[in-house]
Amino acid sequence: MGTSSINYSIHRYADILLLRAEVAVEENDLGTALDLVNRIRNRAKKWQSCSFCRWNTFSQLCN
Repeated sequence: MGTSSINYSIHRYADILLLRAEVAVEENDLGTALDLVNRIRNRAKKWQSCSFCRWNTFSQLCN
């Protein structure tokens, strides 16, 4: 690869949702904060049972 003057900023979707949840808590909008955190949890649950991974659960990945 060659050099480039273009800089890329990469952000994980979960990090963006957590930042938004933190703002919601500061605004005392706990319902929205809970919804955002649950969206992250649900995405993580889907990852644990993905068919293309050789590990079935996160605990197997860490062992």
